[in-house]
Amino acid sequence: LDGVLTKIGLYNNDTKLPGFCGLWLALVPPDKKAIKWLRNHFKDGQDIIIISARHKQLEKMTRWWLKIYGVPFTRLVLVNPGKNAAEKKLAAIKELDVDIYLDDDIKTVELLKKAGINAFHYKGASC
Repeated sequence: LDGVLTKIGLYNNDTKLPGFCGLWLALVPPDKKAIKWLRNHFKDGQDIIIISARHKQLEKMTRWWLKIYGVPFTRLVLVNPGKNAAEKKLAAIKELDVDIYLDDDIKTVELLKKAGINAFHYKGASC
């Protein structure tokens, strides 16, 4: 979510902070090109599953943010930040049988690729 649907990925997955520290994320504007790209794919009947290392306690705020900015999604999964966030994302991807995964963190993408996931390093809305 952060760094893919937003122009900046300020949330460091390796840092475990109290959930309330993430409330500032409500103020981060979306990347309009990324949202447009998602809307085009959602129209084609694609499921859009957002898997993020945000704190699970930020789910209501995150859903509100997605709704306010008109971000299409089928499901939202928050796995919590920390050193094992990439592994938790991998588990969610496998459980939900995700076909394609985008992430702004190259380390996460490399881990997913090693596990056989069709993962791509997302560097901005240029898909």
